[in-house]
Amino acid sequence: MGINIAWGDGHLEVKAIDNELLVKAGNLKIMLRPRVIIVEGVQTEHEVGEAGKRSKKKYVYIYPDQGIRSLEGRGKIINEYNMDRFEIKYQRLSFNEYLTIITPGEYLYDYIIITRDTITIAMSGKREPYFYKENNRLTIYLV
Repeated sequence: MGINIAWGDGHLEVKAIDNELLVKAGNLKIMLRPRVIIVEGVQTEHEVGEAGKRSKKKYVYIYPDQGIRSLEGRGKIINEYNMDRFEIKYQRLSFNEYLTIITPGEYLYDYIIITRDTITIAMSGKREPYFYKENNRLTIYLV
């Protein structure tokens, strides 16, 4: 099950396969699994930030060196879309685009936000991300 969502001059391809979600852009792929997130295809930098009293939320920021490019072809303009148990929301503003993916309850992170130049992963402040970087692939393990 999949959908092509309008992004820039083209689209992003979003597919639900079993218990994971795949987001494919022109220059990278993002695989969302319950305990693991994989970003492959480009060089990335990342950092972890915390927010709220007593760090109730933790955020992982991923910065692809070429931003998030679209695939060629047209995509659907959506506001909200349910795919399997994932909730997908899209918002285009004059200065950026936002694709928010809210994950099912058994995932160890709450949601991710994809913009033209950043991937943000939000999780409970109690979770701890561990990073493994190999060539053009960043794997994030959550505990």
